[in-house]
Amino acid sequence: MISVGVVLVLAGLFYFLFPQMIQAATGEINWRLFSLRKNALTYYYLVFISRQIIQTYWGEVGWLAVGLPGWISVFLPISGFIGAVLSLRSLLRSRDVEPAARYWVAVWLTALLTILVVARNGLTTGATQGRFLFPAIGALSLLMVSGWYNILPERHQHRFPLFVTIFMVGCNLLLWFTGVIPVYYQLFLD
Repeated sequence: MISVGVVLVLAGLFYFLFPQMIQAATGEINWRLFSLRKNALTYYYLVFISRQIIQTYWGEVGWLAVGLPGWISVFLPISGFIGAVLSLRSLLRSRDVEPAARYWVAVWLTALLTILVVARNGLTTGATQGRFLFPAIGALSLLMVSGWYNILPERHQHRFPLFVTIFMVGCNLLLWFTGVIPVYYQLFLD
């Protein structure tokens, strides 16, 4: 009870001492929550922003920043999407049996809420939306990899993390040896 009173007193003091900051924050919140771009609800813009969000994880970013071949920019998001669908299928089948299912629900909610925030931001501004998926990369990666892991035969499941690690290191080394170094890849810039 005392902490509520302290918070209210501090909020009141903040309001009277810094009224312009309160107005700026209120304006920013109203702009983010209640405004839309002029063409936000047109078919072409919805297709454009959806494509940008879908291909952000590996596709469009890899193609633009690194110069990956086009087929890789299509293959990686599709394989990731299939892995996430396989993960959802596995979760729906085992939600009553497996005690860890509630954790997978939390991972799914994290990924979906982040994607919704990115989509909402895309309706507000035309800035590149992909960077907003970075907080969800862990959740998206878990969903994608877990789906593929679940369909493997049990005798091969223990090798899957090693395969993914070797594949990703191999891709990075291939890029490095062919001279394609992403501008944001600090490891190779030092």
